[in-house]
Amino acid sequence: MSKRLGLASSRIAVGLTLAVAAGTAAAQTTTMTTKADQPVTVQGEISGIEANHLTVKTRDGETRLTLASDARILSLTKSNAEAVASDSFIGAAGTSEKEEMIKAKVVVIYPKGSSGVSDDYLTWDMSSDSKMRNGTVQSIENGPDGRVIGLKYPQGGATVIIPSSASVMAAAPADRKTLKKGDHIFVPSADKADDGSLSTDMVAVGADGFDPQLQ
Repeated sequence: MSKRLGLASSRIAVGLTLAVAAGTAAAQTTTMTTKADQPVTVQGEISGIEANHLTVKTRDGETRLTLASDARILSLTKSNAEAVASDSFIGAAGTSEKEEMIKAKVVVIYPKGSSGVSDDYLTWDMSSDSKMRNGTVQSIENGPDGRVIGLKYPQGGATVIIPSSASVMAAAPADRKTLKKGDHIFVPSADKADDGSLSTDMVAVGADGFDPQLQ
């Protein structure tokens, strides 16, 4: 199983970002992309569930996705920058004009007690100048461009600016019962077999109609 991005690097694909929106049409917000020798990112609406298989409606049509027996399920809800608190664990992805300074496009607030194990966190495909960091919040200030977060992780630290335009969401552990037909999901890293079938060990699902999809 391919490993998702951890604390210090980001996987580059073609023009994908997560954004926060609810109630948008699936045809406008779903996609599936791949790149040679790389995992597949799947975003779409669940159109069918059968045992450990999901049928997902994407912009490219329907695809069948197999969940690993120990697949991790995360529930995502809309949040805001004010919910980022000291000692909380967050993931931030966005552009970087200076070394270890990120202007966030997307921020995920992880459950209390998260410890930084890379396989437990989501990955975003963004542009070639983007960065992603997961770490513990050390400081919080209000700046002219938004909330300014001091982030610490084992390899060092970073400054994250969360502007008002950033998509902020909160993650919570969930189980397979959370996955329902009509829900919108984001799969950061699915493996593609030689026969074209897809499998994954992590799925993030929007809760209560929330749509963690491309806009």
